[in-house]
Amino acid sequence: MPLLQKIASSSNTNNTNPDTTRLFIRAHPVHKSYPVHNTKQGHHSTTVQRAQAVQKWRQPPPGGAFSPYLRWAGLHMACDSRHNATEYPFSKESRMQKQLVVTVIGADKPGIVESLADVITHQQGNWLASSMSELAGQFSGILHVSVPDEHYRSLCEALVMLPGLTVSFAEGQLSQEPERQVMVSVTGNDRAGIVHEVASILRQLNINVADLTTGCEPAPHSGAPLFYAHALVALPPRLELGDLISALESLSDDLVVDIDQAIID
Repeated sequence: MPLLQKIASSSNTNNTNPDTTRLFIRAHPVHKSYPVHNTKQGHHSTTVQRAQAVQKWRQPPPGGAFSPYLRWAGLHMACDSRHNATEYPFSKESRMQKQLVVTVIGADKPGIVESLADVITHQQGNWLASSMSELAGQFSGILHVSVPDEHYRSLCEALVMLPGLTVSFAEGQLSQEPERQVMVSVTGNDRAGIVHEVASILRQLNINVADLTTGCEPAPHSGAPLFYAHALVALPPRLELGDLISALESLSDDLVVDIDQAIID
């Protein structure tokens, strides 16, 4: 740790001011046992004088309080009512971050993702997670972005200005780790209302859906439309996996349920 020096002595060696002292201290820690030299008498001060000198040195100046680590040789960093702690971060990452959820929809074309990423990067945002797809010629996406407080408004304004896109926002929060997560896959003959039936079972069992992908594809042999759903779900603490499987399979005889337990905490 470099040695810092505070010289409070006057250029006039005959000055009888009792505050004329020379302090030698280390930046950390401040300790009252560090020696204080009296430049007039040329010897170490007593313990009482030493404690008084250190206590006086540690008192804040009239202009505002600042750390004793920053008071030496008249050099200091003023901290007054114009500033607060967030204006002097140790790093860019230590600033307060807002969590922003962005939804985007518009006619599909090349370059949409690049345009979004360019705006977010320019506004010092961090692209944390996203889900995007093309459906019936329309691009749709949802993004989780963190952004410094001071860039929150400008980021929203810049995203809204992107041509050909409808953009909406919601303020998010950092998600808590769920108790248990599993991936549930459901496959069966496609029919109207099957998504509603599966969602109703999950709601009845108090299961929260974190991510859901559904679709239809031709069956391997018959070519009949085959429904599939892949859902990342958070299970309540007391729910048995067997109860979940039984509830889903009760919807129809042709429904096949598979659960990937590899991601259970």
